[in-house]
Amino acid sequence: MTEAPGPGLYRDVPYETYAAWPGVRASALIYMEKSPAHVRRAERDIAAKTEALIVGNALHTAVLEPDLFDARYIIVPDDAPAKPGKNLRNAKKPSADTVARIEWWDAFEERAGSRAVLSVAGAAAVKDMAIAARAHPWVAAVLAAPGVNELSIVWIDEETQLTCKARIDRLASIDGRTVIVDLKTCEDASQDAFARSVLNYGYHWRMAWYRAGLAALVPAERDCTLVAIEKDRPAPEFVAIWPLADGALKQGHEEMAKFLRRYAECKRTGRWTGYGDGGALDLPRHAQRKEFRE
Repeated sequence: MTEAPGPGLYRDVPYETYAAWPGVRASALIYMEKSPAHVRRAERDIAAKTEALIVGNALHTAVLEPDLFDARYIIVPDDAPAKPGKNLRNAKKPSADTVARIEWWDAFEERAGSRAVLSVAGAAAVKDMAIAARAHPWVAAVLAAPGVNELSIVWIDEETQLTCKARIDRLASIDGRTVIVDLKTCEDASQDAFARSVLNYGYHWRMAWYRAGLAALVPAERDCTLVAIEKDRPAPEFVAIWPLADGALKQGHEEMAKFLRRYAECKRTGRWTGYGDGGALDLPRHAQRKEFRE
């Protein structure tokens, strides 16, 4: 396992290096809402480069560090042959077509090197969303303000003494305030719809995690702002800027602290339980008829 650095703020750290550092991270810890077993699975799968993850990371680069895009990503051309699977590669007598496809993909992957691979459609979507985001006045202002992109932080949680880590999209100083900026894609960036996304995907948990980590290292007041970019309507007017309210951040902090305490107990006992036996199942309270709630 890669050795963890000491507590601190680290600039210009490649994502792969940060990902290899030991430490609790929000993207796994938030699964504690389901069970410790889900957290364990998330920690094992954290390095899996799904297409959605690649597109999300590519968007961050295109918005925050566009000069580095070509060094990090390569696009599969439209006329690329179908990628041969393991069965075809291991065939004793592959057809001429299979041999040609294998040779094409071997050459492409050699050219790609360490760069992540994007489809033409994925690259086009990233480009359109990045143009829309960068054209939004607030995003343009926060990118022009003093700050740092892709900031990696490591800290020791005071209560559990666990090593924790986070990677912040952008930390900037604007209008006399320090703001933690997090980019998010969505189907609908309107207030009510995106508030549901915040709750469903735990964005308030993640923001509270970032703020707690920074506060453990350098105590200060910091705002937390989500930049919501609509995937199907990539235009500045469909990019929304949503600062998180204090109540959402307070709830996020309390719940992440609870998850972290449970994580510490699982680590102490070595027991990472699943769903377990939760007893009788009822409908969610909001779905129950009034007479059955009383």
